[in-house]
Amino acid sequence: MGLFALLAVIGPTSLADAAGTNAGSAAGTAGGTPADAESWANDLAPTVSVNKHAFHDVTARAQGCNIRFGLFFTAPEDQYNDPRNKVRNTHNFQARVRLGDHRIDSPRFVNRAGGERWFSWTFDSSAQGCWAKDAQKLWKLDVVGCRGERCPLESLQ
Repeated sequence: MGLFALLAVIGPTSLADAAGTNAGSAAGTAGGTPADAESWANDLAPTVSVNKHAFHDVTARAQGCNIRFGLFFTAPEDQYNDPRNKVRNTHNFQARVRLGDHRIDSPRFVNRAGGERWFSWTFDSSAQGCWAKDAQKLWKLDVVGCRGERCPLESLQ
């Protein structure tokens, strides 16, 4: 594993925002074709559903040894409006992306609202020989989730 840095809290946004300069993404060309030897980008449109949440887009933007990931999902409103049991209005998740021969796990993240949502994190491959400098193909997403403030997450398989 490498070092993680949480770049943004979960929030509403669009895929266009994450790919643009407003999200601070690295330069590169979509589809994994590197613009230069240390900069590349790749996107995936998976169909993953966890606790009625639809995870529909993943972005990977590399600059040097660092890869910035964006994870986009739709959170159903009805999972966040229980007035009698407010602890149920929180969901926890963890994602694993497969990038080339590498598996990168996100930190655990919390969502407290319905609608279109986005979670972002950065992975530093420096401790593993800086493999992120070479273009990688994003090919799989796995997500685990649970409902409640301090619910236990299953391990990613």
